[in-house]
Amino acid sequence: MSGLSASASCAVSGCPGCCLYQQQPPEEQIMSAIFKPTRTLNPEPDHVFFAMPFGTKELTNGQPFDFDAFYTDVCVPVVRECGMTPVRVDGLYGAQGVLEAVWRAMQQAGVVVADCTGGSPNVAFEMAWALMLNKRTVVITQESTDIPSDIRGLYRYIAYSQNYQDMQTLRKELALQLTALSQEPSDEMAPMPMPGGSTTSVKAKVINADKDYVMVRDDSGRYGVMGSADADVSRVVNDMRKVFPVGTVLDGAFVIDPMRKEMRYTLVSGERSPWPLLSNKYKPGTVLKSRVVNVDERHGAFVHVEYGINGLVPRQQFGGTLPAVGAEIETMIVTVDEHRRRIALRLMSVGTRPRAISSNEASRAVPNWRGHAEVTRVVPEDNGHGGYLLLRLPTTGRNALLLVKDMSEDLRADLNNNEVDLGEEIYVEVYRTNKETGKTLLRELPEPEEAPSAA
Repeated sequence: MSGLSASASCAVSGCPGCCLYQQQPPEEQIMSAIFKPTRTLNPEPDHVFFAMPFGTKELTNGQPFDFDAFYTDVCVPVVRECGMTPVRVDGLYGAQGVLEAVWRAMQQAGVVVADCTGGSPNVAFEMAWALMLNKRTVVITQESTDIPSDIRGLYRYIAYSQNYQDMQTLRKELALQLTALSQEPSDEMAPMPMPGGSTTSVKAKVINADKDYVMVRDDSGRYGVMGSADADVSRVVNDMRKVFPVGTVLDGAFVIDPMRKEMRYTLVSGERSPWPLLSNKYKPGTVLKSRVVNVDERHGAFVHVEYGINGLVPRQQFGGTLPAVGAEIETMIVTVDEHRRRIALRLMSVGTRPRAISSNEASRAVPNWRGHAEVTRVVPEDNGHGGYLLLRLPTTGRNALLLVKDMSEDLRADLNNNEVDLGEEIYVEVYRTNKETGKTLLRELPEPEEAPSAA
């Protein structure tokens, strides 16, 4: 224990002095006391954060209860059986103070489980944060009066006791709640720019890659990590290794947060993710009238929703012929999956005519279009310079440019070994168009393994 008394130093009003906060060195207590929570992190859908007391406490009935054993023997197995990851603050390590660690874990939580047993002020404090972030929350308690009165009516709670049968009931109900909440669309507060952070635009090369992250280094020797959320605001990159193999040169920015001494690399600096807005606005059952922007014979029709994001109507729902690009159709929102960055639609009706479009508009590629395009020209690199493919887009009949920097390592090698044939089809995405010149740039994507999910 530190030399500071609970009554004089604890940041949580009414803290009995037994929390982890009180066990910090004085300098860390001071840092936590002036900590200002600002959201900077997105949630991890499978993380379940437990706000609960620690150690053995005497309950109102006079019986001792070991919360650590309860967490280890009951809570952890239930969460893992649901395919999720349990998180508790005593399992978080790092140089930051306890409040910073809790806030970081709270931001990343997909679901929060709050055990109000004993009326812990620390748990109430963390529940307030969960409420502020609009977290999906499960409340458990051995005594309903221990739930803070201000939020008692906001959540259903699961009652339990040390009785074996009650504990088994808790296991079943907690599993059901976690499964149900994990399937609900999230409606959380969106992250804000990092406090005190700065952004520096610079090219960097991928030096290491795995499925979820790549590490980059610039010419000055600076390192950064880029995850899927920093690669594209419109979609989730399922395998970073395929899209950003080692050796790829990226044109992005380092985002520096001196408060947490972290640095990440991003290709979407300054872009605001539209997914929290879409998730909040387009609830399941919302009817949408819009235009078909892309047709994929294997998957179906992609319909523009808003903010440049498209939703999929599966092919089988059309019962035969797919609508033309530009056709107006009426659909219903099935799901807006913020975490997987997908919108599933159900067909309601198809308009009789596509809208009339100008010849200039017809020849312009649609941003974010994805599909197979035919190789019409092959230009290998010359001593590491130049090199590209021209591909004819099926939607416009015009050629678009695929530069070597936007190719996979395998395709780049085939290009330079003269192993790319005219007429070959490559799966690509339109990522930049010039409205004045009509020039279109492509990037290669991994072949889709399966159709995007849609109910």
